[in-house]
Amino acid sequence: MKKLTAEWVRKAEADFVAAEQLASARPPVHDPLCFHCRTMRILVTLAPLLLSLTEAISASARTVTVGDFGAVGDGVTLNTRAIQAAIDQVAAVGGGTVTIPAGTFLSGTLSLKDHIRLDLEPGAVLLGSKRVEDYPLTICRYPSGSDRYVARALLSGEDLHDVAITGRGTIDGQGSHFANSRVSQQEWQSLAGAYQDPTRFAAEPHYINRPFLIRFVSCTNVLVEGVTLQKPAMWLQHYLNCDFVTIRHVNMFSHGSPNNDLIDIDGSRNVVITGCFGDSDDDGITLKSTSAAPVQNVTISDCIIRTRTNAIKAGTESSGGFQDITITNCVLKPSLVTGGFSGRPEGLAGIALEIVDGGSLDRVAISNIAMEDMAAPLFLRLGNRGRPYLQPQAQAPVGAFRNVKISHITASNAGRNGCSILGIKDHRIENVSISDVFIHFDGGGTQAQAEAEYPEHDEDYPESTRYGDLPAYGFFCRHVDGLTFRDVRLDFNAPEKRPPFIFDDVRNLNLFHVDARVANEAPALMVFRNSVDALVSECHLPETPVFLRLERNSDRIKVIGNDLTRVSQPFALDETVGMSALDVAGNLPADRSLFSLLQPAIARDEDGFVTMRSFTAGARIHYTLDGTEVTPRSTQYAQPFLQVGECEVEARVFKGGLASGTARVHLPQLPVRRPEVHPGHSFFTESVTVDLSCKTPGANILYSVDESAPVERWAVFAKAFEIRTSATLRVQATKAGHRPSEVAASRHELVPRENGVLYKYYLGEWDKLPDLLEMKPARTGRITQFRLGEVGTRAENFALLMIGYVSVPKAGQYTFYCGSN
Repeated sequence: MKKLTAEWVRKAEADFVAAEQLASARPPVHDPLCFHCRTMRILVTLAPLLLSLTEAISASARTVTVGDFGAVGDGVTLNTRAIQAAIDQVAAVGGGTVTIPAGTFLSGTLSLKDHIRLDLEPGAVLLGSKRVEDYPLTICRYPSGSDRYVARALLSGEDLHDVAITGRGTIDGQGSHFANSRVSQQEWQSLAGAYQDPTRFAAEPHYINRPFLIRFVSCTNVLVEGVTLQKPAMWLQHYLNCDFVTIRHVNMFSHGSPNNDLIDIDGSRNVVITGCFGDSDDDGITLKSTSAAPVQNVTISDCIIRTRTNAIKAGTESSGGFQDITITNCVLKPSLVTGGFSGRPEGLAGIALEIVDGGSLDRVAISNIAMEDMAAPLFLRLGNRGRPYLQPQAQAPVGAFRNVKISHITASNAGRNGCSILGIKDHRIENVSISDVFIHFDGGGTQAQAEAEYPEHDEDYPESTRYGDLPAYGFFCRHVDGLTFRDVRLDFNAPEKRPPFIFDDVRNLNLFHVDARVANEAPALMVFRNSVDALVSECHLPETPVFLRLERNSDRIKVIGNDLTRVSQPFALDETVGMSALDVAGNLPADRSLFSLLQPAIARDEDGFVTMRSFTAGARIHYTLDGTEVTPRSTQYAQPFLQVGECEVEARVFKGGLASGTARVHLPQLPVRRPEVHPGHSFFTESVTVDLSCKTPGANILYSVDESAPVERWAVFAKAFEIRTSATLRVQATKAGHRPSEVAASRHELVPRENGVLYKYYLGEWDKLPDLLEMKPARTGRITQFRLGEVGTRAENFALLMIGYVSVPKAGQYTFYCGSN
């Protein structure tokens, strides 16, 4: 047993005085800085008697150093028992401070106790062991969906109160050693046998041997302050079902392994995160609910967060929901680390709010946020993944997402993806306000992206970049009831053909003083689709080609008090929307009627037929093809007509003495439609037969398998032909009076029938599977089977193309299975 020295007696007397001062101050119960003390006077007789520490010193103000329990800070000696002994002995007499002095102290799992402050002095490093056996498999008593992810931790505690980790030292998990840890199925089944409750999940094979750095479960009054936390094997910090948590002035570096979140607040209440600095490979500050317990009463402020993924996020797991959350005065930037396991170099979402596993998100206020880069500065998502947190458990019902206020946001160099607010049809996001926002995007969006139908996929994992760039470069909003934009300005760098705003199935929409740069090729500044009850006001617009475009039965759109002086075409209506959908008043120029602000629609299809459409019934359309002014004496439109050559089309609508605005469209010479190759890309053993076609009647098709040959030397296609060697086929179609088509290309590769599997290994970071056949692989080779292990891949961000042959010596029906994570 540890014996008392004269130095310890002096410390005991000083600690006793401090304890009396603490007791008289009577701190509030919820203050996580204070350890509630019951003091009693201890009489210490300075005599040559050796008294034990537990007999001599009141734990209410007790401070010990781990060195006195045999811990050695040489970075080699395993100190788990010594440090745990210090914690246990201090806890046994009521609590106090366990100090880790300067030095590097190697350790496995440490279990904190009530009234314990673990204090790391400057220069102290608590270094996690590289041996998984030094982290015992630990199944907490509180069941949650996080059971899937965690079974081990460096610092842990459950059902504790008044516990702290403080100081100016460092806690290092050496997580890179566990980065590729994945147990075999046999080993996993053996480990999973420790889980006795059949309703709970077992940690999955690629998580079970990767320790968290810090994990507290069902604890009250938790403080983490001043320390540096770095290099975990999984999450850096996890606070599950805790109450009164303060994380203050903590430096965090979470890189070296997959799933390196900085902070995960999970079903916890009364949480303050302030003054923290962090750089993470995965999500930064994350609120999640992996049980029925909601995240409530959380303040995040004055933090600087860098990440490759989402900087501040509510989700993905949302079973209990999120209520009463404030986020303010934060700076969000991309990680300083080159390369990683997750996300993108520029980061994914700056702020991500997600309800996808049931639960309710309510009363969230976000303000004063500065962002740099980030693919999507803002991402709000109500989905229906419905993941249960126990088994067997029915899929969670659709949650609720309401009452969110976002203000004073500045973002520069935002990615091409754009921001989104996405609800579910018949389960709309409700009551969102966005104000005082300026975002400058990279730009570079295409017309094809603007016209694309963005998938719903409510049941999928929610990620801002999951389905590629949005149809709007600024905000794409769908299935929302109650949405306000006020004092919002958007801009871009590279040429951008998408509109700034698209509102799809949005009700009760208010837009005040909204301004955004719009390219001439974009459909409009704002596009309304199936949206009703909107008010657009106080917009003072620069030169803008089209202000509002109404589509798909949009109705009851009020446009009041806007300056449209420099707008070429204030309104564009599709065939489902009539003049009655618009209520226009008090706009500049004041002398123009709604009829004069509208224009007919002009379009040419791929076959060259021009169609024109009026915005009101009973009217006539007149047009010219040489750019001259349109009058009632100009050619009257009756039916679609063929126009192959280049021309300037102008058209107006006339009705009862009223004349519309003039629609102007430049039609270039019509191109031949792109030829088709059958099959497209292919692999073959001896030869492949290729056929070509073109949907433009009378077109000639030219082709070549010689990549260096000019078009003039390409062969004229007459009938299907064979390719016997690996080649890239290029095809173009031509026709008199038309522009030549785009060149179609396809890759056809000879793969000899040999034992084993040919693989092509690609490296990159993609939102969706790229066309690998058009890319150059980083490496190729042969392996014996369709297995990852033989290829030697990195952990994340790679793709494999595998080609092989299956010998089927006997006729019959065969079933093949593919295993995937």
